Amino acid sequence: MAINNKIKDLGGFRFLAVLLAALTLSNCAGKPSDGTNDPFETVNREIFDINMSLDKAILRPITQAYVDVIPDPIRDMVNNLLFHLKEPVTLASDILQGEWDRAGQTTARIVGNTAIGFGMWDVMGSSGAKGHKEDLGQALAVWGVPEGPYLVLPILGPSNIRDGAAELAQSLYDPVDFVTDTYLDYDTNFYVSNSRTVFTAIDKRAQVLGKLAELEKTSLDFYATIRSLYRQKRADEIRNGESGDAVPIPEITLELDEPLLNEPIAQTNKK
Repeated sequence: MAINNKIKDLGGFRFLAVLLAALTLSNCAGKPSDGTNDPFETVNREIFDINMSLDKAILRPITQAYVDVIPDPIRDMVNNLLFHLKEPVTLASDILQGEWDRAGQTTARIVGNTAIGFGMWDVMGSSGAKGHKEDLGQALAVWGVPEGPYLVLPILGPSNIRDGAAELAQSLYDPVDFVTDTYLDYDTNFYVSNSRTVFTAIDKRAQVLGKLAELEKTSLDFYATIRSLYRQKRADEIRNGESGDAVPIPEITLELDEPLLNEPIAQTNKK
């Protein structure tokens, strides 16, 4: 029943995006790779253009209003809460990778920020237990699963075969979603789940509001730039930031389920 509810509500966007991409690409003949690992570039570019049109028409104006109207401290609290709700997934991914120190730190953050910070204040981060981002796709990469071809998913943005499949699995088995599916009635769960999805999308977009607009203006090929930056960022995340390579911007995917970490909202540039 929990899985059926997930597919029914707007959280099912993730499921539908991965499924739609798979069905679309299965009917397309991939062209030989030119080193970009993007054999479906023609289809990816079409989806990318649609995503950007939706972003400009809907998400960007809403996000700009959010940045202009909501005070920085409130946006900080929203950002902290959304990140806090994803830390159980981070903990599971830490354990799957055998990263016991990071798993212990994540556990301390979950307990401390829940009991003391109510999820809205990062009291553990202020005490030295900094948060970090881990997901199932990173765990699969550590296990040696190849990334596969680059994909642009409808609505969700840049990804690849491995991370798209991992995103689907996480959307169905997120511990927080499991709890709300189990203990809330359908209508309440619908509003809670979709409020989280909407606020996560706006919160994440707010972090790169000025940066993404500037990047679009200065890029000769915006699609290729985003593809390159996404792959650099993903490689850096898999290596836990130990690659030594500078990543120009903190996040460029438009996924709907994860807020950006450690990007002070008060410093967000406005378009």
